[in-house]
Amino acid sequence: LAAALAARGVTPGRHIAERGVRAAASPRRRVVEWHVNSVDGAAAARLGLCGTKAFELPELPGAVFEFSFGAFADRSTSTGTSASISPCNLRLSISGADCFADLSLRVDLAASALPSDEDPTAESSSEGSSATARPVPLGKAEALQMLGAGPSVVVCPCGWPPGTSTVLCRAEF
Repeated sequence: LAAALAARGVTPGRHIAERGVRAAASPRRRVVEWHVNSVDGAAAARLGLCGTKAFELPELPGAVFEFSFGAFADRSTSTGTSASISPCNLRLSISGADCFADLSLRVDLAASALPSDEDPTAESSSEGSSATARPVPLGKAEALQMLGAGPSVVVCPCGWPPGTSTVLCRAEF
C-alpha cells in the first residue's frame, strides 16, 4: 500500500480513530479493526443476519471501504424450514475508487471471537480464569486482491462465534 501511495505522492497517516473503526499505519502495512459487539452466533446463523461498517483511509481520498460480517446467502431461495443455517463470511469492499483505476491492494482478512475479558460489553469475572483465554479464530484469508477499478469485494469464509461474543474483524493492507 505504501509503495502504491508513494508513487502518487501520498504519505500514510500515523493513526485514525472513528466510530468503532481503528486504523494504524506503518511504512509497509495498514491494519483496520472493527469490533462487532454482542453477536449471538446461533441466532445470527438461523436468521441470516449481517452487520456492516464503512470507513475511509486518508491515503485514498474518495475511496469508501466497507466491512460486512455475517450471512450473505439469498434467503429468498430458503426452504422455509427453521433448520436452515446461513454460512458466515467476513467481507471487505471498496467503492468510489474510480480515480485509482490502476490501484491493486493485497489484503489479509481475519475474524476472531474475543474472550470475555477483551469484550467491552461483558461483565468482569473475579475468578481470573479468563486471563489465559485467547481469541477464538473464526476465519482467515491471506493475499486477497482488491482492484480500484469499480467496486471490488474480497471474502473470508468464517464460522459463527460461540454463544454471544464480540467479534474482531481485521483487515491488513
